[in-house]
Amino acid sequence: MSHEAATIRLELPRVEGAAEFLTELGRLIDLQFERSSEVFRLGGRRPPNSSPDFEISLVEGGGVRLCCVNGGRSEPLGFSFEPRAGESEADSPARTRTGAHAVGTRHTIAPGTPAMAQDLTAIREILAGAISGVDHLGLNLPAGANPIPDWHAGLRDLAGKTSPTGVLPYDKNSEICFVVPTTAAEREAGALDSGVVRKPKLELVRDQHLARPMIGFAIDTELSLDDLHNRFPAPLGASRPGDEVFFRSVLLANPWEDLLFLLDLNSSVTSTIEITQILVDGGHRLSDADAGEFNEG
Repeated sequence: MSHEAATIRLELPRVEGAAEFLTELGRLIDLQFERSSEVFRLGGRRPPNSSPDFEISLVEGGGVRLCCVNGGRSEPLGFSFEPRAGESEADSPARTRTGAHAVGTRHTIAPGTPAMAQDLTAIREILAGAISGVDHLGLNLPAGANPIPDWHAGLRDLAGKTSPTGVLPYDKNSEICFVVPTTAAEREAGALDSGVVRKPKLELVRDQHLARPMIGFAIDTELSLDDLHNRFPAPLGASRPGDEVFFRSVLLANPWEDLLFLLDLNSSVTSTIEITQILVDGGHRLSDADAGEFNEG
């Protein structure tokens, strides 16, 4: 089955300070503002003429949506970004009077892993000259708002609108998946060339611990892990359980009330890893756009 070239678009409400935040983020990573379409597009290394592209758009009113733009049509994908009902006060970060996450507010980004929101401009100064690219845009969505049947339905919808070949499960139950750019030939053949660098990618996580959505950017750096820890000691930075040897995480102050923004700073060693190769060579892929499961082998 062939698929048209597509774009995955993350739509965010246009709140006060949103455009300035994304513009400043674009000075840190390869996030290019296209004035003609009013979107921020992620650049990077990928196969020539591959699809999908990834972009962020500010929209008036409404909530956060993940959409597929295909053939000029924008269609929302079936994932819920709504904060989980019954969030405890202990899990809720402090707010400014406008409801945004200000510098110095705290949030638990993983079990036993508190983080303090940092100023994006200050982070850019700390990392000046050390960033080599963006590995992926990550969306962690509350599991409570995305029951497993709905989550799998969203993944099938995503694969049907892009390509089953490019939707790669990371775990057995598909609660972590990567969406990678593929060429028309790969989509037609239903197989990926595992030796190709595909950056940026999209990571989707059905997160068991978060009460609100978290948007993350996995950034490749030329710094050692020790250097990242020295530049971002606690509480400026944090390391989620299991990820300590790969990257250092930094929470960003941002203008949205119910969104967390995170930078995962890859060490110089982690930055050389291409997850597509690991997943493809390990036999992970969506078996069919209409199938209700992900298979190994």
